[in-house]
Amino acid sequence: MSDKPKLERYVPKPGEPALPPQLSEFQNKSTSEVLEELNKMPFFMNSLPSDMEADESFQALEALRAMNYEGNPTDMITNFKNQGNEMFKAKNYKDARAFYQRGLDIDAQNYNPDEDTVEADENNKPFDINEFNLIKAVVYSNKAACELSLKNYRRCINDCKKSLSIDSKNIKAYFRMAKAFMMLKLFDESLESIQFGLLLDKDNKSLLNLLNTVNDNIIEIDKNNKKNESIRLEEDRQKNLLEAAIDLRQYTNVNKAQCLPLPNKTYLEQKDVVDSQMIFSACVMYPGYNSYDPVGDISELSTPQELLSLFLDIPQEVADKEPKYSIIDKQTNGKNVHIYMETLDGGLIKLNKKLTFNQILQNQSPKIPLFNKQLHVYFAAKDNSQWIKDWDKEMALAQRV
Repeated sequence: MSDKPKLERYVPKPGEPALPPQLSEFQNKSTSEVLEELNKMPFFMNSLPSDMEADESFQALEALRAMNYEGNPTDMITNFKNQGNEMFKAKNYKDARAFYQRGLDIDAQNYNPDEDTVEADENNKPFDINEFNLIKAVVYSNKAACELSLKNYRRCINDCKKSLSIDSKNIKAYFRMAKAFMMLKLFDESLESIQFGLLLDKDNKSLLNLLNTVNDNIIEIDKNNKKNESIRLEEDRQKNLLEAAIDLRQYTNVNKAQCLPLPNKTYLEQKDVVDSQMIFSACVMYPGYNSYDPVGDISELSTPQELLSLFLDIPQEVADKEPKYSIIDKQTNGKNVHIYMETLDGGLIKLNKKLTFNQILQNQSPKIPLFNKQLHVYFAAKDNSQWIKDWDKEMALAQRV
């Protein structure tokens, strides 16, 4: 059992305030008034009052703040460095960075011990700018560690470079710069930073481990690049085979500037055999409805009627929600639907539903092309002749590449 005393709820006795004495003064105040009162207390305040010097209650707080700037620049930057280190250990990287930056902002070059600071101890040794700069190099490197943890990789690199411009033997700066380069996938720069660091300490475990990680990344990326290149070459080969198969069949292909997004592609049933069956990706459009359906795996030996039959199996609840399907009469197997394709000269032709697409595409007059290696087909109601009258041949040709 715990020996800690139990916390008892405050219960006012006769004549005592309803709230505990510490809080009773806030009883009749609004939220904004309570926050204003709390801001007067050093523990809660989020800003310093403008009349702080005239208010004795803030003199101690001002004295605490001034302690950061006691002593010479070396004392001050060391103080900020130590405070930053404490914040970094607590993984409070933004506050740590702020402390480091305040140390870096100290102007040591123009330091005048008689005017700028009050020496904390008369027996302090004279200010040494070289000692200050060595600490400054460490602070730059520490700030770089914050930027690295905050994923500000380019800022980390810049801080490391500033650190190394002061102290070229700062191993941690080489390590942090190398890691930041690695995170940016700049592996050559990362390796160069590691190599410089190893010249100073060839057995440094952190650098050696990072070297292995960078090399593993390079190997993995090289492996992926080779894989992607292999995929690209295979895709090019299949593309060339498909184009050869189209030429072999005397089909014509026309590219359109705006290609409708279809989930499937036209391909050969046997991918390495040019005279094997060609399987089309098709786009079925509905004049007057500004809508289309993508259809995959349409054999060149199938007919327009077989393509239309795919839509006879659409569930009624789906058909009821899509007005375009109202043109298809399931009772007559779609006999009320005429099927059209675009001709090479930009016109339209009604298809014989019993011919195969192979026969349709091989027809020489009029020539009916593929578009972007896809079948483009129009389903129109038999009694809808207005869309044919409105068809703009010039506009159709203008859409082609």
